[in-house]
Amino acid sequence: MAIAISLIVLPALMACSQMRSDRDEVAERSDGSDEAISPDETPGLGPGLQRLADIARSDLSTKLGVDAGDIGIVEAAYVTWRDSSIGCPMPNMQYMQVLTNGARMVLSANGVLYHYHSGGNRAPFLCARPSPEGPLPYGPGEA
Repeated sequence: MAIAISLIVLPALMACSQMRSDRDEVAERSDGSDEAISPDETPGLGPGLQRLADIARSDLSTKLGVDAGDIGIVEAAYVTWRDSSIGCPMPNMQYMQVLTNGARMVLSANGVLYHYHSGGNRAPFLCARPSPEGPLPYGPGEA
């Protein structure tokens, strides 16, 4: 049975890793600081990741009642979540143990950090309690 699973799963994983070239978009501070990247300076943030960050920023703007321009991006990256909880497990819930491609964005407003996750077919959502394990890099070979 293990051989049958590997014959199905391995080709799918290899196909996903070949598709990652258009998803290698990351925006984070090179100095490692938590200072937000302003909306006007998002280096390396391609159109796909920018769209997700805009959705997250709009949602947070509505939740906080602040202007979206006052919300900065601290980090935005495509990631691979460890299971179907998309890095935001709820207590007493069970999740499929399957790697799930998605994105993680950390936004900053009024000095507070907000974690947004997306994955599978789910749009970015505010994750109040991110998993302490964190996501895996998006694709093989990333450290």
